[in-house]
Formats: sequence, structure tokens, C-alpha cells
Amino acid sequence: MGTAIDFNFLFNFNLDFSDFIEILSIGVNAILGFWIVRTIQNKLTNQRVLKDHFISEIKDLRAEYNEFVKRMYNGLIEPQETLRWFKIASIKKNHLLSDIRDIYTTSDDKLDEFHNKLHDIVINSNEFIMNYRTNSPIRSSPITQRKLDNLQTAYNGIFNKLIIIVNNFRQ
Repeated sequence: MGTAIDFNFLFNFNLDFSDFIEILSIGVNAILGFWIVRTIQNKLTNQRVLKDHFISEIKDLRAEYNEFVKRMYNGLIEPQETLRWFKIASIKKNHLLSDIRDIYTTSDDKLDEFHNKLHDIVINSNEFIMNYRTNSPIRSSPITQRKLDNLQTAYNGIFNKLIIIVNNFRQ
């Protein structure tokens, strides 16, 4: 055997060199295990925070579209306000979808289709065209309301689908 070292401070025992190596390896393994767990936990936490951020952005965008359609039904939107709203909504949608497509590698374009069709229905409606010059509130006709209803029915789950894509993504 190797050279033993006596420890007689509180306990009376002998440690060989191999015992020191075992104690050192236990310490190194404990530190390494702690570091691995901490690193993985931080990465998972960061991914969850990012997912929650995008899910919140998707929900906010859905609320904005719903509020716009509700205001259209109630005749509370003016034509020029509508054009500004579509520009701002388009910018938000494009930035959000660009980030989601880059990070979560999806090519879903249903939200683009929904936005474009909503824009076409509103901008091409007789009510919009007739009220544009005077910029008076648009009172949606039953025909326009039916088109909006059909559009919302056809694209009912697009926001939930985006949330599912973001939430289910695994790296």
C-alpha cells in the first residue's frame, strides 16, 4: 500500500493516497453535476420565457384583430383610421411572424392570408369607399358583416395554431 496519513484531531483514522483521490473525485463529480443541472435549468428557463413572450404577443395580436372587427360591426371606425390600423397591424404581424419563423422553423402563412383577406373585405366594401372622402364612420352592411363572419369562421384557429407551434417546439 501507499503512505498513510494519520488524522488524530477528532477521529482516529488513516487515509491512503487512493483515499484522497476518491474524495477528490467525489468533490469534482458533485461540482460537475451541480454545474450541469444549473446550466440545463437556465437554458430551459430561458426557452420558456421566450415561448411565453411569443405566446403573449400572439394573444395581443388576436385581441387587436378581434377589437377591430368588433369596432367595424359597431360602426366606430373611420376609413383613414382603418388604413393606419392596417399598416400598424401589418408591421406587428410581419415582425412577429418573422421572429417565429426564424426561431421555430415554421412556414405557416395563414395569419398573412387572414390579414390580407380582412384588408380586402374592408377596403373594397362599398361602405368604406363611400365614406372615405368624408372620413365618416363606416357602418358595415349585412353583406360586409357576413363576409367578416365567414372570414373569422374560416380562420378561427390560426392564432391557437401559432401558439401550439411555439409551445410544442423542442430544440
